[in-house]
Amino acid sequence: MSILFRYILGEYAKIFLMCFSGLMTIYLVIDFFEKVRRFLRYDANMLDILTYFTLKTPTISFQIAPLAILMATLLTLGLFSRNNEITAMRSCGISLPWIASP
Repeated sequence: MSILFRYILGEYAKIFLMCFSGLMTIYLVIDFFEKVRRFLRYDANMLDILTYFTLKTPTISFQIAPLAILMATLLTLGLFSRNNEITAMRSCGISLPWIASP
């Protein structure tokens, strides 16, 4: 694994984690406000509500992951383009598929 590959992967991972955590937070907040009436109607305690959302987290992750991957890829390539890093990589002879591979 070259230094450049680790750099690209590191930048991508930072942006992916920000996108994923932001989308997960938005999804959980919206889902909570949609179901708050149902929780109050059945007098659910806080532990039941936390258990519900904890068990629902893998499903949410599975639904959000493709969007987070796409957003992270576009934002990473946009950030590299804004800082002229893609131009520098291309001038060193690195192909575009290799740049986008991480």
